[in-house]
Amino acid sequence: MENYHFLQPAAAIVLPALAFAEMIALFVRRLAHEDENGGWREAFLQAVVVWAVLAFAFTEFLSLFRAIDALTLALCWGSADLAFALFWMRAGGRTFDSLRDRCRLLPNQLSRSQAVLLLWVVFTLVVTGAVAVAAPPNNYDSMTYHMSRIAHWWADRSIAFYPTHIQRQLYSGPLAEYAILQFFVLGGGSDRLANLVQWLSFAGCAMVASLLARRLGGGRFTQTTAAFLVAVTPICILEATSTQNDLVCALLTATTIYFLDRGKTLWTGLSFGLALGVKSSAGLFVFPFWLAYLLGDLASRRGVFRTIVRFASIGCIGLVFLAPLTLRNLRIFHDPLGEKTQIQWIQSQTWAMRPLAANLLRSLGTELGTPAASINRLEERAVRVTAYTLRLNLDDPRNTFFGTRYTAGEMEGDEDTSANPLPVALFLAASVILFASRHLRASAAARFTLLVWAGFLLFAWRICWQPWLTRLHIPFLILACAPAALFLGELRRRARLLAGAIAALAALLALQPLLHNWDRPVLILKPQPLSVFTTPRMEQYFAGRPDLHLCYKETVQALAASSCRVAGIETSEDDWEYPLWALANSGGAPAFFRPVDVENQTRVATAGFPGALCALVAVHDADRSAPQLRPTWIDLHLAAPGGASEERRFDCRP
Repeated sequence: MENYHFLQPAAAIVLPALAFAEMIALFVRRLAHEDENGGWREAFLQAVVVWAVLAFAFTEFLSLFRAIDALTLALCWGSADLAFALFWMRAGGRTFDSLRDRCRLLPNQLSRSQAVLLLWVVFTLVVTGAVAVAAPPNNYDSMTYHMSRIAHWWADRSIAFYPTHIQRQLYSGPLAEYAILQFFVLGGGSDRLANLVQWLSFAGCAMVASLLARRLGGGRFTQTTAAFLVAVTPICILEATSTQNDLVCALLTATTIYFLDRGKTLWTGLSFGLALGVKSSAGLFVFPFWLAYLLGDLASRRGVFRTIVRFASIGCIGLVFLAPLTLRNLRIFHDPLGEKTQIQWIQSQTWAMRPLAANLLRSLGTELGTPAASINRLEERAVRVTAYTLRLNLDDPRNTFFGTRYTAGEMEGDEDTSANPLPVALFLAASVILFASRHLRASAAARFTLLVWAGFLLFAWRICWQPWLTRLHIPFLILACAPAALFLGELRRRARLLAGAIAALAALLALQPLLHNWDRPVLILKPQPLSVFTTPRMEQYFAGRPDLHLCYKETVQALAASSCRVAGIETSEDDWEYPLWALANSGGAPAFFRPVDVENQTRVATAGFPGALCALVAVHDADRSAPQLRPTWIDLHLAAPGGASEERRFDCRP
């Protein structure tokens, strides 16, 4: 399937990374005359946008011809590298010399406080970057659909819809996975670089937060503080080493708002479309800003027609990135968003105000959870008492994720549910001061803060409360860092010791998610020592479900022993599919898995990896609703010579 194995490891990182570096160099030179200090950060954001647009274009175009393979992608990225190099040379080159000069001057321009904060940001990025490279993808959603869909695209050489038991592999926003797909395909099916997409987005979120603080009037210390607050937000640290897509969504959402504030229509439209391509919920955080800037420009009466055209263009550019997936969803699911029942589990089914108030109360309660279980129980009791007093139903099924009930948040090592108490508390404090002060109420910072809260309100109004809500709040958390940094900067002027103590506490609390990520730990001592740097890679895939390791391993070994390369697969909606791909590909002779006996709407999809099936793998996951939990097992049916079939069963160890 791949024809140049000796080039793949280098091509997987060099070709896309070179294009990104060349774009930064090109944009830095173009922005030098506009912004001496923030130009390189804006150039980084522009490079992110153009790189993502290229990944989107390459993937969608090549898919039309079933040509998503390593050689074709290498030609695409190689051509992009050559084009950007020519543009850079025509612009005069020497960009890297100016960047080197700025780096040399940076230590002399930083105060001691700024240097400490910046060093913590760098330390966090180094640790998370090392973990992202050392650890394989092992997030629960990645094992079911994020990485599984990428494996199917690689095998099918197309992103066309295929029959699947896990429908989220098809209808959910694909753009973050398009980015991972570039490295996956160029690497010949290797996921070694898959986590770097989120890690790079983590770094980008710190940059865009600092730029937003600058737009709000913050000086260098405030800008550094904004980046620091991103780097100490627990859910961001935890997700930075995963293949989830929330940091990608947050980066593009914040970038959209930054370019909107800068008045750059094309960059705003591109960023907005990309953000929607990752998660449609990004629109809930962007809409208040879009509407406020539109009304503000109309009120100024400076070219009404031009203003309307400008803001309509932003929306139209954004829709371009939604069109391909929307058309595919309409064809298979007859709904632009995807499978209706599963979408209804996520979307609020009521427009009433009381459920909205309950959602706001629950959302804040979830975010303000602490590392102490006793304090969290008190918080939950306080939330329930408040809800009872206000006659609010905290478990209203109309805006609560299917089958769940409200529980207080907890700051922990889970990248799906960890609370973020200190960053949210700082934003609440900043909001109170900005809105209570008559002098500050009309400031740009107050308006920005109000719009951030408006996005939070829209999200609570239209999205159900769910136990993993905090990761969906990441765009809100990134935007909140700018006003929170302004608050800390003002506090430092009046009470330097208190501001320093808050920053130290934030760094101290950040050590838990940084070192004790449950799925990808730097070091966990109890109940036994664990680290991504010492645990075998194949075992790490099952960090969240260690009971599955043995049965999946034995299944893949049996397939390899029979020289079976194309197996049918049967799963339920929430089963782990990707570990089968990962284990099969680790041996050098990859096996491919094609869903069979699909009974949902995707059964009419026509794409899929061709070839005769030589085995059937049926995953029977544990029935957690049964009175007595039974372990997962896998049934394997191997085709034997003469048309016979060999049946084997592999029990998983609970």
